[in-house]
Amino acid sequence: MRADLYLKYVNLVARRVLSKSFIESGNVLINDKIAKPSSQIKDGDTLTIYMGNTTLIIEASIKQEGKKILVGGTVIDKLERGIYQC
Repeated sequence: MRADLYLKYVNLVARRVLSKSFIESGNVLINDKIAKPSSQIKDGDTLTIYMGNTTLIIEASIKQEGKKILVGGTVIDKLERGIYQC
């Protein structure tokens, strides 16, 4: 499945056009490699997604049952960047 479609189907972006520009900005890595909107995501791939001060690490889940394709993902880690006072 294309990376831009995957981000849309798991509701990380509202539209495919936004997904495309988000990926082209270098905010998505697939298995630690910079993604393109047309990059293929397979079941079990690890996605690193930079969203502002938050970094999401997701394991992709893509299953085909007949004509249906089930798309999802499991958040492995969520990292927040910020300024912390001691």
